Amino acid sequence: MEGGFGVRPTNALIIFLFCILLVLTPVVIIRKCQRPRETPLSLIPITLLSRHEGKIYHTDLERYLVGVVAAEMPANFALSALKAQAIAARTIAVGRLKRFGGRGCQHYAWADLCDDPSENQAWQSIDDLKSKWGSSFQNYYERVNQAVRETAGIIMTYHNRPIDAVFHSTCGVGTADAVEVWQHSTPYLRSVDCGYDQQSPRYSSQVELSWTQLAVSLHLPLTSLNPIRIRQRSNRGRVLQISVGKYLFRGEHFRRALTLNSTCFTCTASKKGVIFKVTGYGHGVGMCQYGANGMAKMGCNYQQILCHYYQGIHFCMIK
Repeated sequence: MEGGFGVRPTNALIIFLFCILLVLTPVVIIRKCQRPRETPLSLIPITLLSRHEGKIYHTDLERYLVGVVAAEMPANFALSALKAQAIAARTIAVGRLKRFGGRGCQHYAWADLCDDPSENQAWQSIDDLKSKWGSSFQNYYERVNQAVRETAGIIMTYHNRPIDAVFHSTCGVGTADAVEVWQHSTPYLRSVDCGYDQQSPRYSSQVELSWTQLAVSLHLPLTSLNPIRIRQRSNRGRVLQISVGKYLFRGEHFRRALTLNSTCFTCTASKKGVIFKVTGYGHGVGMCQYGANGMAKMGCNYQQILCHYYQGIHFCMIK
């Protein structure tokens, strides 16, 4: 068009493309500025040997922990207690895994962990849990899974290292100092008050052994068993040393030999044998599980529970 203002086709195309670019540029910028996805903690791989089942499982850390918590603590415990157990279990697992500087599975070099409680932690598969819980499976599994999920990645440390987060069922008279059981002192495993575990079905027990049973269990001659004397107790009443005839035993070794529930016991001898009255269940060091449940029922959260049983620890995320 002569004598007027016009736009050539080429210029029109350039303007059109420029407008499109103005519209799309913010979208591109937003996408580039989005935080990159972090590797989920659930993707930390674990090769698990189930000695109980004779199977190998390829799973991940968080799924593994569901099986540990379900095996180690009653699923009907308060949620805060289950969360405390989840963090203790995760801390132990991280401390054992080679990828985090741990020793791995000592008896099976190709496995990261096993389900032997004497080496790692107890663990149960989905099939085991369905059999154990029956019609309550869905409810219990979700409770345990929630405890693991809502504490994902959290572990306990002391001087920037994962702690040895040992635990037991029922302390009875307050927890034991690590030195009483394993002969070495650990700053965060001190004896602490409890008093929250009296609802435990294993709070007290009684064992009667004949003299013959005692001799067999201790590998001693039947004629050398008298007298039985408790030589030393801890401040909380746990047996530290006991003598049988001329033989001296550490309290923990003695209770294991006789399969007593705890080192907190009294003994009464008669012509037939010995009666042991026992308080508590387990070695007594670290977190008392029934005590944790008692604290949770009183309104304590998992941080308060864990800081009570493990002195001077800190919480951090797995890195």
